[in-house]
Amino acid sequence: TDGVTQAESPLILQGGVFDQFTSTQRTAVSGMTIYIHVGSNVWIKNFGPGTHSDGNTSTPHVPVSVTGGDYEGFYLTGTYNANAAARTDNAECYISGGRFGEAAGASMEQIKGNVRWQIYDADITEFFGGGINDDKPITGTITTEIFNSHVGLFCGGPKFGNMTAEKNVTTTAQGCTFDRFFGAGYGGN
Repeated sequence: TDGVTQAESPLILQGGVFDQFTSTQRTAVSGMTIYIHVGSNVWIKNFGPGTHSDGNTSTPHVPVSVTGGDYEGFYLTGTYNANAAARTDNAECYISGGRFGEAAGASMEQIKGNVRWQIYDADITEFFGGGINDDKPITGTITTEIFNSHVGLFCGGPKFGNMTAEKNVTTTAQGCTFDRFFGAGYGGN
């Protein structure tokens, strides 16, 4: 709710069917979600913790933990509002199981900071450690550690565009199957 004081607490979703996921409304709310945990028997068409399409405030990038579930689109930023204010902080995601259509660090909203992924036992059709919006690239380094997973297309960096100058993409993989592997760049430098 807009303009309401909320306690700091986690958001835990262990079941259900959700079309979309957004986390910030039109006006500031005091208090915040300290982390997000999704998994088990959850199906989310479009997971992207960010600003709703009619908002403009920034969304903090809280840690995301996944323990299973099914996601057509899975992003660490919002998917509906490219003009939302960008926040300077880091994003991190820990995955243990689950099925993902497309997974990427940033969707339409920008991450002004680093992105870190730790992935275990996941089935991913397309993975982009960086973002999918060339106009709003991730400004920091991108680190991915992935184990015992299957990935159709793996790209450690962005889907479109270039990496930010003097920033690195680092991938560590063990026991994985990649149908196609691009270390850092899929569509840029």
